[in-house]
Amino acid sequence: MITSQVAVVGGGIAGAWLSYRLAQRGVDTVLVVGPEPPVSREWAACVLNRQLVEDPVRALEDSSGTQDPALRPLIERHLPRELAELRSLVELMPFEGVLIPRHQVPMPRLGAGDEVVTTVLRHYAGRMVEARVTDLVVRDGVCHGVRTDRGSIAANHVVLASGGFSGLFADGVANSSGALLGTCLRHGATLANLELFQRFALGDRTRRRPLYPFDLDGARLLRDGSPIELRGTDLALFREYWTSNLGVPHTAQLKDVTVELGPVRGFSYGGLAGGIENLHATGEARYDIAADALAGLPWLVFLATGGMLAERLEPLGKPSPIPEEPVAFVDFPDLRARLAACFDHNSTSETMTAFLRWARENRGSDVLLLAEACVASALARTESRGFFFRADHPAEDPGLAGRTTRVQYRDGDIEVQL
Repeated sequence: MITSQVAVVGGGIAGAWLSYRLAQRGVDTVLVVGPEPPVSREWAACVLNRQLVEDPVRALEDSSGTQDPALRPLIERHLPRELAELRSLVELMPFEGVLIPRHQVPMPRLGAGDEVVTTVLRHYAGRMVEARVTDLVVRDGVCHGVRTDRGSIAANHVVLASGGFSGLFADGVANSSGALLGTCLRHGATLANLELFQRFALGDRTRRRPLYPFDLDGARLLRDGSPIELRGTDLALFREYWTSNLGVPHTAQLKDVTVELGPVRGFSYGGLAGGIENLHATGEARYDIAADALAGLPWLVFLATGGMLAERLEPLGKPSPIPEEPVAFVDFPDLRARLAACFDHNSTSETMTAFLRWARENRGSDVLLLAEACVASALARTESRGFFFRADHPAEDPGLAGRTTRVQYRDGDIEVQL
């Protein structure tokens, strides 16, 4: 068993950055990374929105009306220092309204995110463990560490940097199913905004990744075999075009391959909102990362959150020992297909209710518990807002503006408050 002041779970930019900043402060830290890097590191271009530093009020405009009110002061207080620290490790260059890692090709590019994370980890002076986290250790509402497939880690603080849960969906760009958020729910945590996602309106649905302008240079976009032009912001394209055209075949003839074209699910707005002492979250595992228009915002939010947590997570003495307990896993191969029917352009209360009935009858894994909570949240939001669309409630409900869904698992049932 390993003991540490802080255990950080996740090897993306959020986990790497927080671990790096904690180790700089002399905090005993162990970073738990999976056997495979997050797939988002491969397609992330590390695009950083300059406006978020210069004018955070405007950059964080939120038409969804559900943004965490603590996000703006967090950005204003912590981002300038964290961005300056990142620039001491990675040389950045301007590109239109954003900053990107300096490169001989002066434009955003796939894989730049992976290079930045690798650079940060090279400067991280703490411990790193390759393992899969299987459970949290929670007693009387307090988190005391994690269990992994290679042993336990006792820690005074546990930070989830395990990513979002777009991997639950057939059109998700990440490989993370958000299982640990389901684990948090099982142990009594509160999760928020699980129904809300950002969608890249122009996505490669074959390879489950967004299409950037450099991908589309010279590409032919086809709707049912006929050429078509698609322009506009991600939000406008999704609401004004895709919600009525998702049932029609679309392809993109790129330079080297032809792929299925359509929106792909990117960043999730939902995540941990509290409820367990000494359990924290950063990155996509935290509620909530940003607003509707996400160009260049997530990584900067992750940096700022890392700076905030590095200040707060002070040593608390020797961690308590953890008794070993086996964790059983139950696989549901058809989960993604069933879940997709609850979140596509034809979703209705009937499809969601049918999923919830099936999920309750088959409970047995944290992933399924999280999926059930996502659908229960979607069922409670009787409107369409931001990228969230319901065929049976296609318009926004002014009475739900500013309302956030909060979910708990109590006495064997999912409870949603809106």
